[in-house]
Amino acid sequence: MANFIFNYSTEKVTERPINVLDKAPGDYDIVTLEDEITQVLSKIKLDANRKKSGRPQRYDEQPVVMDIFVNQLKVARSIQRPFSMSHALDIAFDRWDSRRPLFPIVVFNPLTGDYLIVEGNHTSIGQGLRAASGEYPDVVSTTWRNLKIRCQVIVLMPDNDGQVDMSFCRDHFIGTNGDDRMGLDDFDIYQNLVLKVRQDYAGDIEKCDDTRAIENFNRQETGESYDLYPVHPRSGRNTMLPGAVNHLSAWMKLKVDDIDFIGKNHKDFWDNQVVDAIELLPMSVLRKLIDKHKSNPDEFYTKQHKQFMYEMAVVMQKFGTTPTGFRDFAVQVWEEFYKKTAPIVEKKIPQPNKDFSLILWLKLHKKVGGKYSCIPAVYYTKFIEQGIDVVDCLPKAKQKILKEFK
Repeated sequence: MANFIFNYSTEKVTERPINVLDKAPGDYDIVTLEDEITQVLSKIKLDANRKKSGRPQRYDEQPVVMDIFVNQLKVARSIQRPFSMSHALDIAFDRWDSRRPLFPIVVFNPLTGDYLIVEGNHTSIGQGLRAASGEYPDVVSTTWRNLKIRCQVIVLMPDNDGQVDMSFCRDHFIGTNGDDRMGLDDFDIYQNLVLKVRQDYAGDIEKCDDTRAIENFNRQETGESYDLYPVHPRSGRNTMLPGAVNHLSAWMKLKVDDIDFIGKNHKDFWDNQVVDAIELLPMSVLRKLIDKHKSNPDEFYTKQHKQFMYEMAVVMQKFGTTPTGFRDFAVQVWEEFYKKTAPIVEKKIPQPNKDFSLILWLKLHKKVGGKYSCIPAVYYTKFIEQGIDVVDCLPKAKQKILKEFK
């Protein structure tokens, strides 16, 4: 019989990630704008001789807000995204909230008298469609051409040759849609979905009609019950503490049952570790596999299942020390397997298949004498090419570990 012994850590977990999503209704981390600016000023040294750009710098050269009739506006199509009817209809009828639309950015060309929309044409079209179809209860549908669209207007003054700098419009479009913005991390989206339920609806999912928000709130609640805490990638030390979940893209794809399964396993064996990527989607696949092929409806609570998960943890510890170490080990095995079996070995070895680490893990478990009835035999036939099984491609330093199980 295989010798499965897990070496539990004696190190006590004394610190967890700061759970920034543990917020009561009304706790919005509000600070004054003045304080924010003062804080930055205290940390920088202003340079009066700093080189200025050639772009307009005066305060009074900023855009002005104007209400412009639909029949006065034109769209500069070559500057913006291609027109999408489905996107315009989605804005107008499916996602409309009169508090949300951003003001279209409009450039006034004094040479031609044109008001050109250079950003926000879909929002503007959406407003016109709402007016024409009677979706605005306070607007007569037949007067849609005279609907006023609230815009940010930039006046482009001609140069000495009478030319208007339309290249500014392109720079502005690119900046508004990415270059001037700090990109959203997955955590930024996740945080607002979770707190929508936790703060805005006081945790009452019956009152919330946002399915995505409810799903992520439930993920968060389940994770917290096992001391698993999603963290922002720019939260420094927080990302390295036991229970930190850094892979939000994968986390947000998991079902609550997956997180429950992952959380139990992590709590039992890896409580003093960061949650590694190999514990997320691969473990989700493993849970679904067991669930599909179980013969006992209470399989996840049986002695057989608990023994299997214990043995799998032992295999992971023996070959990788931690989940992160096992993932690195799996990459090494993949590279060796690829070199031995690929018809043409590319200079840059491709990334392993999504299920590679899980299959390797299961194969190693079987190789050292583990048994579990809920894993179909076909899974153990994967990654065998030209008579070479992936478990025969272990680094030399790891091959001797197989003998430790005898």
